[in-house]
Amino acid sequence: MQLAGAEMLMNVIGPDVPGEGLPKVTETTTCTWTITLSGATAPIPLSVGDFSSRDHLGTTYRPTPVIGHPGPPARILPGQQVTFELRAIMRTGEGLMTFAPGGKLPVAAWDFVVEND
Repeated sequence: MQLAGAEMLMNVIGPDVPGEGLPKVTETTTCTWTITLSGATAPIPLSVGDFSSRDHLGTTYRPTPVIGHPGPPARILPGQQVTFELRAIMRTGEGLMTFAPGGKLPVAAWDFVVEND
């Protein structure tokens, strides 16, 4: 991913959902993403508000840090690697996680499927 003269690697895993394989399928479930940032070529500011997800019906969700775990740092520095978790309760089905620094246009996106069956 490139940001105004800087580059950074982002690895997004998830969403991890509780209860996969249970006999009762719910319309919504808790989704947790693990995000690892590394390889920054310059200091890059970060905020939890830079991340959002959207379901297949167009509803936007604002993930928050997992309670008891640190959220993203205020910035990532060259040579630094950080990992944090974000969580949202989402409708099951297809989704898209985006990273839009400063609330501007997304510079990275990851598609996923929320399954709890």
